[in-house]
Amino acid sequence: MKIGIPPNLNNDEIKSFTGIVQPQLEEVYSYNYGKSEFKNVKIFVSKDKFPDGIKSPNFEEIRNILNKIPEKHLEFVSDIYFVSYHCKDDNHKTIKGRTLPIIYKIIIYPKAYARLKVILTHEIGHVLFETGLNNELKMIFATELINSFLQIIFWTQEKRDKFIREEFVNCYDNFINNQERLKQFPLLYDFFKKYIF
Repeated sequence: MKIGIPPNLNNDEIKSFTGIVQPQLEEVYSYNYGKSEFKNVKIFVSKDKFPDGIKSPNFEEIRNILNKIPEKHLEFVSDIYFVSYHCKDDNHKTIKGRTLPIIYKIIIYPKAYARLKVILTHEIGHVLFETGLNNELKMIFATELINSFLQIIFWTQEKRDKFIREEFVNCYDNFINNQERLKQFPLLYDFFKKYIF
């Protein structure tokens, strides 16, 4: 299936879409899925056999996880695909989930199923960070994060930005699934309590 490029993308976004998003979507769309919905979220679970003796997740357990996510956050999530194949650019088969840039569809790979609650929450956190937070909130979070980890040095802006994104989603998962861990970092816990939840 040929995937069209969305309109109004800048050059970097076009490069990202054609290099990352298009190939991933073409692969996703080449399989058959059982379909369900939870609030506004469309859920697709592959009908194909899962590898390595992994059982396919059922809609009830997926809904139980999504039920813990605030409805205002789920508004930013459109499609979640639970696929039966490993990520092609993952030689060691360790990638458990991926949020596609630009369109923010979520792909959950078979290796996620041992920790499905954490992986799915993590990926929803990515969508929320990219589409639900304005620049001011991202800046406040970055400040609180750096103040919580003063010993960390970044050699490039790219590594700093990646650290901020990944730590936001780790904190998001902890706030939902393991608040005691996040409370060890009071600035971050307070940020999530005040601004996110």
